[in-house]
Amino acid sequence: MEPGRHRLPELSVHLIYNSYNTTQLNIVSGNAIEGTVFAPFANVDKSGNQSNLEGQVIAKSFTHSGGEVHYAVFTPSVTGCAQPVGVAPDS
Repeated sequence: MEPGRHRLPELSVHLIYNSYNTTQLNIVSGNAIEGTVFAPFANVDKSGNQSNLEGQVIAKSFTHSGGEVHYAVFTPSVTGCAQPVGVAPDS
């Protein structure tokens, strides 16, 4: 691993922590956070966690007192409901 590179760059862009319906989110774990924290109506407080965040934070407000935030845009890989090629539809 190169210095300055995060641990799971290939996974960080595909993970989302969906807390869309909360107003306060306290992150206190000592581990790095890999992925996007989605809490658009919440005050997110990461001051209890000094590790890096490998992703992004979408929140009403964001407070942190240690660690770095490495920007990794959420990239979903969800496909539509199209019938797979070569499979006959059910009737």
